[in-house]
Amino acid sequence: MKRGTKRLWGVVLGALLLLFSCPTCLWGQQEQTISKKTSVVKVSGYVQTQWQVGDSLATPNVGTVLEPSSSMISRIGIRRGRLKLDYNRGIADVVFSLDLTERGVHIKDAYLALSLPSLGSSSLTVGLFSTPFGYEVCYSSSKRESPERSAIVRTLFPGERNVGLNLALQASKNSGWYPLKMELALLSGNGISSDADNSLDLLARLSAEKSFLSEHLSVGLGLSGYWGSVPQGTVSHVYKVSDSSYERVGLFGAGSRGRVPRRYGGVDLQGRLRTAWGETRLISEVIFGIQPALEGGSKSVVGDNLPKDDLYIRPFLGGYAQLTQTIGKSPCSVVGKYEWYDPNREFPFGAAKNSGDRAASTWGVGILWDFSSSLRLLAYYQQDWSEQKQQTVEGQWMLLRDQMGTIRLQYKF
Repeated sequence: MKRGTKRLWGVVLGALLLLFSCPTCLWGQQEQTISKKTSVVKVSGYVQTQWQVGDSLATPNVGTVLEPSSSMISRIGIRRGRLKLDYNRGIADVVFSLDLTERGVHIKDAYLALSLPSLGSSSLTVGLFSTPFGYEVCYSSSKRESPERSAIVRTLFPGERNVGLNLALQASKNSGWYPLKMELALLSGNGISSDADNSLDLLARLSAEKSFLSEHLSVGLGLSGYWGSVPQGTVSHVYKVSDSSYERVGLFGAGSRGRVPRRYGGVDLQGRLRTAWGETRLISEVIFGIQPALEGGSKSVVGDNLPKDDLYIRPFLGGYAQLTQTIGKSPCSVVGKYEWYDPNREFPFGAAKNSGDRAASTWGVGILWDFSSSLRLLAYYQQDWSEQKQQTVEGQWMLLRDQMGTIRLQYKF
């Protein structure tokens, strides 16, 4: 064998010996290369497994109600299973998120956010994203101290998302104007469903947050406005309240459609105080306006098809107040929340004309235990009160009460 050939085989055998004697050298280099290529991609999410027990009138947020029950209702399931992919490079940030539960897989977010360095900390978001109205709509479900958003938020913004674009204007961090933020959005107004009409809704929000006393005290304030409409289906009527009763104000025949106004205004306030007793946090929000909805409920009309039933214009008012207190330096917190929603302020108690006019309120108390930054346990009890016509005595009204307890274990990654 020639000397050159021997040298070649010696190099090959030496390389093989090095490979098998120290595999981590090669694999470590590959992992480092992969890490460099995917360093702009972030995978995160959380899963919420919960058990809910309530009386026969309760409506759990997991499981299904197969038939009316005269006894206790018990359900267990996955409330939320979120998976989020975030790709960031330069001024572009692309986000996709899904909700995976035993009920199926649903899209939650799909948007492109472009930072605008020439305008300080401003950004432009396009796609499917959380509707930037008020405080609780965009407040992450993984951080929220109560199991669900308030009834008025779930009613006005089902799914919390919308398709459109949002321009957020904010100065750079070293500017005295930085705490002030303005958002202007053009939205389909149809939630997560596909856009089904030729009109866009306008949303505006002005908010500010400022810290005092060496970050021990912070205060935030927000003002929100929503100007939109709901398309009227063909051969349907529109009603509004007049002299303590509903009056028909519009009728459009086949082949023509009208637009029914949808107007919201909101004020939200947040406060945080850190002391030797722990952290005290207050969140409150009031929302008012007019809501076009169906006869049997006041939830916003969303869907891939235009509404075919009559629409009722209702002046509404509602909100919530929530107080959270951490117990010293322990990982435990206690929370109390009160919320109310009157879908039709024109009707006093007992004068509602249909189920879409009935007022409701809820109070709840809970305990949170943060075992770590990833693992949280929540135990929460709530009572719901709603205006309801008594079935046994015709013409009389009463407050209908239902109660429910929730135990939730959440893990974030």
